[in-house]
Amino acid sequence: MANRPTAKDAALRDNARAAAVKLREVGEPVLADAVETLLTPNGWAILGRLRSGEGGTELSPNKSMWLETSLKQRAIAGAEADRRDVLSVVVEGLEKFLRGEFVPSRPPRAPRGSAPSKTSLTARVPDDLWDAATTYGAEHAEELGWTPVASQVAVAYLAQLYPEPAPVE
Repeated sequence: MANRPTAKDAALRDNARAAAVKLREVGEPVLADAVETLLTPNGWAILGRLRSGEGGTELSPNKSMWLETSLKQRAIAGAEADRRDVLSVVVEGLEKFLRGEFVPSRPPRAPRGSAPSKTSLTARVPDDLWDAATTYGAEHAEELGWTPVASQVAVAYLAQLYPEPAPVE
């Protein structure tokens, strides 16, 4: 069964059309043509070729992160509220980790059988950034007190930015 377009999909399409009009108004017809081309059925085929690497620019492969379901929901909603996507937040966290501006907390272990529900989150993070974060974690394990890998750094950053709300009393 095909996915049906959502209101968000329609808004994105409408914004892209408006962007093409605005680009023409400011004297950028080549950019306007590019946006309009991507809005056509052939544009989706072009993006598909790029995704598979046939068009010369390959998108980064999906990286998977295992996290609490509630954190995934908070991260998606929080990033959207910040007018960002989760990918940009994950990349920001990994970059801050590599610059020493973010120190991830070691994830707590829940007693057997009491862990909250978990799910996966995927993001198209560049391989070199992902690998660099894992290498950095291994190289700085002693000072960090544990050996975080890229997915754990990303999840820790999301948890720091989008913490659980305090209980209402």
